[in-house]
Amino acid sequence: MGCCNNKYKDTLDEEEERINEKGKEQLPLYGKLILSCLFICGIALIVFL
Repeated sequence: MGCCNNKYKDTLDEEEERINEKGKEQLPLYGKLILSCLFICGIALIVFL
């Protein structure tokens, strides 16, 4: 199956859609920043209190 075959293009499109769907499941960057800040603040409270 070569790169000029129509089925090859369809397969690539399906693979790209599947990869894009996986990316949507992850937390956005600002969500990760907020969670990591809360985690670090919690550890700091435990250490200093």
